[in-house]
Amino acid sequence: MTILLWFVAGLALGLLLRSSEALLARVAQFVMFTVYAVVAAQGIYLGSTPSLQGTFGVTALHGLLFALLVSAATVGVAQLFFRSRGDDHRGAVSLDKALLLHGLRSAAGVLGLLVVTALAGSLFASKLAPFRSYLGWPLVALLVSIGIETGIRRRELAEQLRSLRTVAGIAATALVGALIAGLLLALLLPYPLPAMVAGALGSGFYSVSGPLITELAGPDAGAVVLLGNLLRESIAMCIIGLLPSLRIGPEAAIALGGATSMDSTLPFLSRTYGGQATLRAIGVGFVLSLAVPVMVPAAYWLLQKLSSG
Repeated sequence: MTILLWFVAGLALGLLLRSSEALLARVAQFVMFTVYAVVAAQGIYLGSTPSLQGTFGVTALHGLLFALLVSAATVGVAQLFFRSRGDDHRGAVSLDKALLLHGLRSAAGVLGLLVVTALAGSLFASKLAPFRSYLGWPLVALLVSIGIETGIRRRELAEQLRSLRTVAGIAATALVGALIAGLLLALLLPYPLPAMVAGALGSGFYSVSGPLITELAGPDAGAVVLLGNLLRESIAMCIIGLLPSLRIGPEAAIALGGATSMDSTLPFLSRTYGGQATLRAIGVGFVLSLAVPVMVPAAYWLLQKLSSG
């Protein structure tokens, strides 16, 4: 739980800083830089881990299963709870191929960075061994920067709290679906239950949930959680535009996007379901992005205590 102090420290600093668009833009740029630094560090760490060398194919399959189960469960639970069929949007829009390709290129870039750094870690494992203890620092930088950005966005947080009921409802169904998927994954895959459940609660926030599970449960589970949450984001980009034709409403689509609903999957949600869904998506994404750095280690710690007690 010590790592949470870095997020809290960043949040406190952000609350003290004077909010401005210029400062927020700089912090947002730094957050993106740290996201790529975390992915690169995670790739090097995973690639230089002996237990993962030669098992990348199996890890990728496990990550895909993780993404599919979590995606299906989050959509299913939200659809059952809200019972919104999305009829108003059925056939109203066509699949935006340019938008889809842009989103997939972004996801492929992150995945490519992970693969390249993992290969580098595997090829130069002996030379990189002295630096493995420093590979957790990009995660610290990311948590601090996310905390600062959250603190600076205090006005947006206050605005979302005013519509907390709807936002909390969608976020809660997304987490319930993830919890169910995590329990199933613990039965299907050879990883500890606390790691699978806590990782599923990562809500698509791969740059935080993957490294956190690596720190808590080891590189094998961490790799699956990282890939699973990254692939969940890609799945959301691919299918959100098709959901109205399946009579699936905006709440379920937002739940599928999870923490990414306020950024990478937001254009897909906005184009498919319109302005009202956009505002809700921003709120849900904001709430889940704020919760993940706290919720993932807390859930892991609690489940570990319960399973050992």
